[in-house]
Amino acid sequence: MKIVVLCENLPSSPEFEAEHGLSFYVETPSRRFLFDFGATSVFLRNAERLNVDVSTVDAAFLSHGHRDHGGGLAAFFEKNAKASVYASEKALRSYYSLRPTGEYADIGVRVAPEFDARIVRTPTSATFALDAETILFSDAAPDPPEFRSEGNANLFERFAAPTEREPNGYEYRPDRFLHEQHLIATTETGRKILFVGCAHRGIVSAMTRATEILGAAPDVAIGGFHLSIPSRGVPIPEKTLDAIAERLRSWPTRYFTGHCSGRVAFERVRRTLDDQIAYFAAGDRLKF
Repeated sequence: MKIVVLCENLPSSPEFEAEHGLSFYVETPSRRFLFDFGATSVFLRNAERLNVDVSTVDAAFLSHGHRDHGGGLAAFFEKNAKASVYASEKALRSYYSLRPTGEYADIGVRVAPEFDARIVRTPTSATFALDAETILFSDAAPDPPEFRSEGNANLFERFAAPTEREPNGYEYRPDRFLHEQHLIATTETGRKILFVGCAHRGIVSAMTRATEILGAAPDVAIGGFHLSIPSRGVPIPEKTLDAIAERLRSWPTRYFTGHCSGRVAFERVRRTLDDQIAYFAAGDRLKF
């Protein structure tokens, strides 16, 4: 299996563009796919520099309904005329980030009506196999408190809450991340690779559920582990980072992270995980 990092917060060298977003190009024994699309069309421009032809992609997967992972979806549809995009049935809705100004900013993902037929809406709280080498799951439970990321504190859903004074009023409640899904793909040699977008419900939770599904821990886990608080640019508390690192070390998995994990938090968990974990950047190529 070949994995190419098309979009990440940092570039591996000056020739690549970077943004707060995530996108992987993946080649498996039977398909070429994208996992997430970044926030804009940056992933396409990096793909050209990396000699990746996005028009040949057979399928694509949206990890969850936030713009830094699905903002490039329209650009993907314009470039690729055939691939279906697998997204949670709850992903293409409005989700909100509470800004320091007190504004609830819509960070949801939108799809133009002409591309709606290419969206395969996957059920929430479910696990299902697309084929012999690809499993999608959205039924990972939220992390226990000791592993829970404070990076989710400013993320919300909006609900109708009419009152006599405000008949069209709304109420904002913490995002439950029912729109989040993870992917397990199999390499030519039978190794199992777990792909996560931001692991908002927790990387420990994602690993636990993947291990239950497979009967053994995945060989590799790659993606954003949400070890930082992006709105503030700081890592989550060291106590939580240390607890997560200890739990991850209990599995024989090789970890690759970036995006919402952040370099500072990465350096902290690497004290425990050592060479069991590595950081990726836009332009990196990995082979398993």
